[in-house]
Amino acid sequence: MKTLYVLIIFWFFVLAVVLGVLVLAAMLVWQEWFRFRPAGGPDFQHQAIQDEAIPATPPEEPDSLAAPVLYRLSRQWQADVGGAVGLAVGAEDRIYVAGQKRVQVFDLAGQVLEQWELKEPARCIAAPGADHVRPGAVYLGYPGRVEIRTDKGQILGGWPLPGQSAEPTSIALGQKEIFVADANAKCVHRFDPDGKLLGQLGKPDPSRGYPGLVLPSAYCDVAVDKEGLVWVVNPGLLRLEAYRPADGRLERFWGGQDLEGVAAFFGCCNPANFCFLPDGRFVTAEKGRLRLKVYSPDGQVDGWVVSPQQWHTILRSAQAAGSAQPAHWTNRVEAADVAADSQGRLLVLYLANSTVYLFEPIPGGASAISGSESPLANQDRSSVE
Repeated sequence: MKTLYVLIIFWFFVLAVVLGVLVLAAMLVWQEWFRFRPAGGPDFQHQAIQDEAIPATPPEEPDSLAAPVLYRLSRQWQADVGGAVGLAVGAEDRIYVAGQKRVQVFDLAGQVLEQWELKEPARCIAAPGADHVRPGAVYLGYPGRVEIRTDKGQILGGWPLPGQSAEPTSIALGQKEIFVADANAKCVHRFDPDGKLLGQLGKPDPSRGYPGLVLPSAYCDVAVDKEGLVWVVNPGLLRLEAYRPADGRLERFWGGQDLEGVAAFFGCCNPANFCFLPDGRFVTAEKGRLRLKVYSPDGQVDGWVVSPQQWHTILRSAQAAGSAQPAHWTNRVEAADVAADSQGRLLVLYLANSTVYLFEPIPGGASAISGSESPLANQDRSSVE
């Protein structure tokens, strides 16, 4: 009988040790899952985050965010697209704005060159340059599918997106490949020109401890740089990531929770959108508190497109002028899409009022922020009246 008691105690002890080891291993795996170590780069610890409701009109930004202003507002116009969702700049610097009802094509003066109606609300739009396999085509993303049109609006074709309830948030175009960010699948689909799925970017990689794209809300932008790397916003990790398209491997990234001051991204999950300037620099647009900033190719902040104080002056001027504004003007989170033309001019589509703002680089590089400086001082007034 005594021997039986000893065996019971022994096996109980063994079971307790095994369970303890399993719990410890699970904790280590869980911790390592959210840690990614790029070659030569710092560790990044991801913390679970949730999207948050942010007032549409935030308080004044602190003085610690003072930085050079690199652009001036040239002109602005409102797009009649039934609630704007995105914009793109294509060949000959034609400006495409997609909405829930139609697509409009503008020149740099804000004059409508073309427009066509949509049978369902679009989610995103892309327009290629001359080096794309379909120069002059326009790509539109809808729930569950991609559609291709001519620059006159004629439908050329399209294909379904993989999985159930696909939610495209952005389309980027390489020379012979199309990349579609999918908020529901939490990845970027890679297609050939005929719509054949070639691979996916941004999926979790346990072997490298990479958690994948963290998307608390339906914001995930994608663009292709001159080297052919596919850059993707990972808003939950507050950074931009570059992938090799052929094998989907994460090549490098910049950003993260360690950034401070003007370089840091606001809130839980930013930036919302970004684009490349012709010289390879990044322009980022944050949601919640709309911040438009310019970063160097290696992720060092250069300055503002327009300071937060100047941006709210622009909005107040639009309200005072009686610009037509939808019911959700004060209710939806501030967000904007951005695109650059061949000369480095920047187009900003403010989603809350479907207005396109054209910013031009300040000659000589930059001006310092001044509390009394008006962003409208050098604006081409004739183009907005």
